Amino acid sequence: ITMEHTAAAIYLVRNPLDLAVSLAATEGQTIDQAIERLATEYLSKNSDQFAYECHGSWSTHVLSWTYQRHAGLHLLRYEDMLSAPENSLRPLATFLGLDAPAERIAQAIHFSSFSELAQEEEKISGSAGSAPPAKLLRVGTSEQWRDALSADQVRRIIERHGEQMERFNYIPDGY
Repeated sequence: ITMEHTAAAIYLVRNPLDLAVSLAATEGQTIDQAIERLATEYLSKNSDQFAYECHGSWSTHVLSWTYQRHAGLHLLRYEDMLSAPENSLRPLATFLGLDAPAERIAQAIHFSSFSELAQEEEKISGSAGSAPPAKLLRVGTSEQWRDALSADQVRRIIERHGEQMERFNYIPDGY
């Protein structure tokens, strides 16, 4: 993405330690496969319906969006949105040019909460006559990697993505 040719963008970054756990569950992979996927760069297949896409590793993707600060880029950490949603949403509203009163911010936080979105996903997947889509929402928490990853898996992720992880304060103490 070249920001000089982009009006604005919102970039959401998430800890790759948690992302590996979520990716494994969502894609039906082992955690080791998900760790490898986060480090792999590849081109998707070309078809009659889709042009190929260049997919980078987690680090490449993060770096491609965040290597330089730009007034048209608003950066959000997923973990900050979970722990302090108002502190994340209010600056986002300002970035979008919205002068939202506190009640509207609170309402937006409520309707975008994990429990509300999970209920909506359940309604959609339970609709008569439609095939249930793959479940996107799993647990809606951060730090799940602490119970799911071995010390070796954590080290492997840090070895591959440490530079970008350090930029976003994702390297846990002791590593």
